[in-house]
Amino acid sequence: MLNNKLKYEDFCKNFIDGGYYEFIYKNIYINVGVEIKGFFHKRKEWIFIVHKHDNTGPLIFASYKTPELLLENACIFGKTLYEIWDDLEINP
Repeated sequence: MLNNKLKYEDFCKNFIDGGYYEFIYKNIYINVGVEIKGFFHKRKEWIFIVHKHDNTGPLIFASYKTPELLLENACIFGKTLYEIWDDLEINP
């Protein structure tokens, strides 16, 4: 569904630069973005959150030290974002 809306390569560039996205995949919401952690020694963590719209069912929350690690390792139903890219919708 995202084929004509946002190319995966463009998403990766924006995400690595600190972009935040919310996607819908099979009625499940996926949030990816960056958070700033720490008070004195600030550091970035890239987050991956999966939940249902009505907040029922399992919730996945994972944080990664780099955006590349998230893109390579974060999975939903055993598939990475790249593998399900054509089936994702951007949540407005």
